[in-house]
Amino acid sequence: MLTHLTSTTGHVARTPRADVADEVIALLAPIVAAGGGQVPHTPEWHLDLWPEAGWAAFQLARGPASSEAGKRPYFMAVACWQEDVTPEAWAQAHKLAQLAPPDQLPADPPPLPWLSVTLLPAVLLLPRERIGMLGDLERCVAWTLVEQTAT
Repeated sequence: MLTHLTSTTGHVARTPRADVADEVIALLAPIVAAGGGQVPHTPEWHLDLWPEAGWAAFQLARGPASSEAGKRPYFMAVACWQEDVTPEAWAQAHKLAQLAPPDQLPADPPPLPWLSVTLLPAVLLLPRERIGMLGDLERCVAWTLVEQTAT
């Protein structure tokens, strides 16, 4: 089970790996392995990842991959799946949560694996149906990260 926390709302969801289709993991795996890229079927969305051993930070932004200045992140996230790096990853989750207060993350991290997401103001520019897609994408990226390190 993945514990998915949204720091800006305090929402917590627990989702099993079975909720993410193998085909979706296969679609995201090359993007995650490359450290980012255009999200398939959404030409305006670009995923950036900053992997560490046992955890990773990532964001989804609108804008061309070639232009950092043109990107408008919708969210920033931290996923963690390894016990020994949990304190470092949880500290980074709290640091990102300060980008869009209030930080509603608990003091202690949840059980592994976990995902902490901070929604940023650009998310308000999205149509409602796209906002719903964000949570699914966040979980799919997190499960892809977990599976890539398990192999």
